[in-house]
Amino acid sequence: MTRSWCIGMTEKDLGLLEIMREHCIRIGRTAERCGYEHDVFVNDNDYFDSVTLKIMQIGEYAKRLSDGFVAETGDRINWKAVKGMRDIVAHNYDSVDPDIIWDTATKNIPDLLDFLNDCLNNKS
Repeated sequence: MTRSWCIGMTEKDLGLLEIMREHCIRIGRTAERCGYEHDVFVNDNDYFDSVTLKIMQIGEYAKRLSDGFVAETGDRINWKAVKGMRDIVAHNYDSVDPDIIWDTATKNIPDLLDFLNDCLNNKS
């Protein structure tokens, strides 16, 4: 079954979404390994750096999605925010607010992963 919000997905979009999904999964694995504790996250540089880098990479891949796909799926995913997070991290890495990264990792990334799974599992 094809979802209406996946109809305009190009082969390039498909590849980008698969990479983004892998980054979301890796954020989840890192959180499972290090713990879903805010205090641990903000005090463990490796944990923070790992998650922050993956969020930045997701935003970079989102910038490469086709305009048509972004327009069709914009009611489910705020692509502007995803892309904007990449810019915040890339240009302010040493001063990025850990609370923003934490909220993104624990609230937005699971929603993005659900969307990516829905879209990729119904890509027919």
